[in-house]
Amino acid sequence: ASSYLREALEISLRYGITVYDSLFIAQARSLNVKLITSDRKQVEVAQDLGAETVLIE
Repeated sequence: ASSYLREALEISLRYGITVYDSLFIAQARSLNVKLITSDRKQVEVAQDLGAETVLIE
């Protein structure tokens, strides 16, 4: 769990998004699963980091 938090903090600081949103990205990357969200910024960051995403509109 602490590894998620560490990565989420790094993502948050690098991209200027909340740690809360960054936690979902960190977990999706770690578990190699798609991130499904309606948050466009979160999708942009996740894709920049190589995570697969699905944007719900």
